[in-house]
Amino acid sequence: MNKGKRVVYLFFFLIGLVVLFVGYLSIGYVFQEFLLKREISSLTKLDISKDDFNRKLVTTGNYRVVEKTIKDYLNQYSNNIKNVNNLVTDESFTNLLTYDHMSQDGDYSNSLTTIDDVKSKFNVYIDQMIDMCSVESIKKPILETNVETYYVTLYEKLMLDDSISTKLRFNVEYLEKYKKEMNSKFDTCTDLFNYLRDHSEDVEYKDGEIKLRTEDMIKEYNSYMDKINKKG
Repeated sequence: MNKGKRVVYLFFFLIGLVVLFVGYLSIGYVFQEFLLKREISSLTKLDISKDDFNRKLVTTGNYRVVEKTIKDYLNQYSNNIKNVNNLVTDESFTNLLTYDHMSQDGDYSNSLTTIDDVKSKFNVYIDQMIDMCSVESIKKPILETNVETYYVTLYEKLMLDDSISTKLRFNVEYLEKYKKEMNSKFDTCTDLFNYLRDHSEDVEYKDGEIKLRTEDMIKEYNSYMDKINKKG
């Protein structure tokens, strides 16, 4: 074989290697994207108020960055929901209006402190959740990773897909309504304890009942309780 033919064969051999290498990379990218989309699809089937989104990463490279950013975002949102649920279902809060607690709370300072504390934390969590539902907030985390535009677009496509973003946007209406309702309850509870403290001489805890001296006080007390127990 003359030198010219060897050069030609070598040239085509090298071209073949390049084609195989590019093909290998392309298949790898396609597979990673498949894994990513399958994993994110599985996340949409989870209950965001109960399930854990801090799951094992299944992709590599920049796809791993996209996957982690999505999971971190959903996990933070999920944790805020759980924090809110824990706050409003904790016995230190739910027992505030029970006979045993009220009869032992003297000037109701412990009750008032608890309400202020729960209300403050509740609003922090709720406001974070409302903010996280906006398109701008959803896009922000991936921009902070400095990945290439392709992966930014892929992240946005996955996160702003109806299966995720619609749920978040729908939640905004619910969260704002829930925030208003709960703050009304917090404020009414505060007003009730202040009322009882201001009229402490006319309040008696006896035989498992709260006894109020006058009919007007009973009506006022019941009015507070109706507002607190009102649903919707």
